[in-house]
Amino acid sequence: MRFLDQHQLHDRCVTLHTPADFSDLAKVRAMFDSLGLVARAPLRLRGRKNRSLGYSSVEAAEEERQFAQVLEHLPQCYLDIFSRPPYTDFAWRRRFFLKPELQLQRCA
Repeated sequence: MRFLDQHQLHDRCVTLHTPADFSDLAKVRAMFDSLGLVARAPLRLRGRKNRSLGYSSVEAAEEERQFAQVLEHLPQCYLDIFSRPPYTDFAWRRRFFLKPELQLQRCA
């Protein structure tokens, strides 16, 4: 992010929203075109789907606890990307800001 900020290159980045955009053949093809990539075969998006079979709420709770522990040790400035579009439109991004009253600072 710092490099993109410093050189004003955000407009040269491609943003794909998951999971919808990764399932949209037109958007994936547009990304390939914008990057100058040529597919060797026709693009087909028939990948596997994660159905979370056998996933228990106990595992989810433990993962959430571990996630919170990691966030406690990250400098808030590492999470700066989630304070910018397109992430500002998603409610889930709030979980990255444990102390919303703090101003984000750039990492040195």
